[in-house]
Amino acid sequence: MTKQSGKIILTIMLAVLILHLYKEAAEAIPVFARKYKTSCSTCHIAFPKLNPFGEVFRGNGYQIPEFDERYVKEKPVNLGAPAWKDAWPDGIWPGELPLIPPLSLAGNFLYHYSEDSEVRHDFIFPDEVELLSAGTLDRDISFFGNVALIEDGDFGGVERFFIRFGNLLNSGSAGHLASITIGQFEPAYVPASNRRRLTHTAYLINTFEAGKNNFHFGDQRDIYLKAGYKFGGIGLDGSGIKEGEWLHGDWKESSVYIGAFGYYGENRVVSSLKLDDRFYRYGLNFSISYADVNLFGAVLAGNHDNPDGDFKKRDVLSYFAEADISIYPWLTGILRYGMADTDYGRREDEAVAGLVALVRANIKLIIEGKIDTMGSDNDNGFIKLEFAI
Repeated sequence: MTKQSGKIILTIMLAVLILHLYKEAAEAIPVFARKYKTSCSTCHIAFPKLNPFGEVFRGNGYQIPEFDERYVKEKPVNLGAPAWKDAWPDGIWPGELPLIPPLSLAGNFLYHYSEDSEVRHDFIFPDEVELLSAGTLDRDISFFGNVALIEDGDFGGVERFFIRFGNLLNSGSAGHLASITIGQFEPAYVPASNRRRLTHTAYLINTFEAGKNNFHFGDQRDIYLKAGYKFGGIGLDGSGIKEGEWLHGDWKESSVYIGAFGYYGENRVVSSLKLDDRFYRYGLNFSISYADVNLFGAVLAGNHDNPDGDFKKRDVLSYFAEADISIYPWLTGILRYGMADTDYGRREDEAVAGLVALVRANIKLIIEGKIDTMGSDNDNGFIKLEFAI
């Protein structure tokens, strides 16, 4: 056993031990299912993809808009009497801590078929294991963190860890206009979140590279802007939700969302010569929901002034569209096509088709095929079993 593998095993054993110690009190996990004593389907179509209410819950700092305190079943530990709020600033504003450490363990087992690989049939058991934590420290103060215990066979390290101060204006719906997030997180400009996708295959629009510039959407934060508007359905801030309505967990709606985003960044492409590539990207994203179908996608364009370190400018273009079709509440069909063109002979595309089945609310089976339509022998197949406890 190597020293690295020993660290991984010890870390996983510690995580499992912590979860076991709180098993009797916790009953239902992951974290928010325990806190509100509700099913994962309250917020998720199939984890980790969120339904409309789940998006509102996440955007509201992991709180139910307006009615959160009434539905919390796992009451927090108060750090001081509520009367201290009236005494501020002559006293310390009281906070709160979760009654039980808000921990969840998630992972997956993967079978991968690759047509052009020396190892065509690869069994990776486990493929990923991660420890997650999320919750609130007081009203409108939330946190989230996850550590990859195993990622591609090695210790992955911290992937996300942040604290968010929301509703800074404290004025009803207008309060959602201002918030501060500090830490390591996925920025809002990402056209489609790789963290909350249903498929094993990541979105090409986020992962393609231009020359020697290894920029990926979601990995870096320079200067960015995003704006959007939703027509129909519940509001992005939770407006339109009646008290108790969130409990039914069936969030089919007719809605159209349209957003625009822009990004400007700078990345080192040749370290020895200290050559940088300044670049920008801009585009539109959309999401259309009707009955059992969610059609969403994005298109982006951009320009790099020195992606190869040769002082030659390059344009980039990428787009994708995906249809998620709910066949049964526990079974979703997926069709996706994406393309990325970096303007100098490097064109990538992907066609993805799959089925996602909830074996249980916290156990998911993915059967997926990824086809390269450019003519190369680079087709892939995946069977993946995911869990969260």
